[in-house]
Amino acid sequence: MLEVENVSVGYGSIKALDGVNLEAHDGKFTVVLGANGAGKTTVVKALAGLVPLRQGSVRVDGQVMSMDVEMRPRLGIAIVPERRQLWQDMTVEEHLVLGAYRSYSGWEKFRKTVTKEVSPRIEEILKQFPALRSRFSQRAGTLSGGEQQMLALARAMSSGPKMIVLDEPTVGLSPLMVEGVFVNLQKWTSNGGAVLLVEQNAEAALQFADYGYVLQRGKIVAQGEGKKLREKGLLEEAYLGSGDL
Repeated sequence: MLEVENVSVGYGSIKALDGVNLEAHDGKFTVVLGANGAGKTTVVKALAGLVPLRQGSVRVDGQVMSMDVEMRPRLGIAIVPERRQLWQDMTVEEHLVLGAYRSYSGWEKFRKTVTKEVSPRIEEILKQFPALRSRFSQRAGTLSGGEQQMLALARAMSSGPKMIVLDEPTVGLSPLMVEGVFVNLQKWTSNGGAVLLVEQNAEAALQFADYGYVLQRGKIVAQGEGKKLREKGLLEEAYLGSGDL
């Protein structure tokens, strides 16, 4: 379980997040919605340890997370950043193997575990993303946009995390590919994993979300079950006003 309590983040004199409180539970699909400039990407950066907190705390299963970036994967948190952040000249296989490198004491020790522990995990991931199997030896830069997003998600899953945090994974994808991303995330939560999705495409995200938060100018202005947030007029009111739906 992820708990974000009274978190504020700023860039110079600009306050990007102002007293944000939210939770993401195991086996649940949680979304953070908002327009451009609402502070959604800053939420991801704060969870990834890329920006310092001016106040508040982030806890995973009751343990306070420090600013040590390496602590995230050790706590079972995988980040899928905005625009995928793949290595264009590296193959699909190399991405999945490196994605699994998280809690081992050194590279040499990790290499010894690849065949025994990592390879079976990658095989399970390829069953979930069959398109990547046929591209296994192909460089990431030659994949389509949808395939690259699937690779970014598969890379995150290869670390065996408890929670996946994603920053607008549907940008630039076709409606069919968007649905594919959400279906795979829903399968992940059905197996007990947690998903925290930061997204601008509210209508698409709320079709799959168990619970949602609406962010406006760095503050949570509305929250509620995904189905209730989808009710006509409520989401529009949340973007413009405040409330607990």
